[in-house]
Amino acid sequence: MSVTTVPKDMISVMQSLEAHWSVLEAEIEVINKDIDHIDGCIRKYGDYFVEPLRRLKELKNAKSEQMREIIKSLEALRKNIDGGRRLLRVLDRGKL
Repeated sequence: MSVTTVPKDMISVMQSLEAHWSVLEAEIEVINKDIDHIDGCIRKYGDYFVEPLRRLKELKNAKSEQMREIIKSLEALRKNIDGGRRLLRVLDRGKL
């Protein structure tokens, strides 16, 4: 991997992670609305809707976990960039 492809790759990865974040955020918003609706159905019609509610909550948890992983990845990228900047300052001064 050449030095010139690294920034392009990092930008591409960050943009892709941010795009996935936006999709997950929108999906969770819809799931939350569906959960509220199913809660009403359970009150109105009984336990027929308990299993769909459980499934929606599992789906929401899975998507939330993916969002946590995105945050971890973005934080790791930031830390690596910060570490690289510190190294550059030392190298620019001619001391390691």
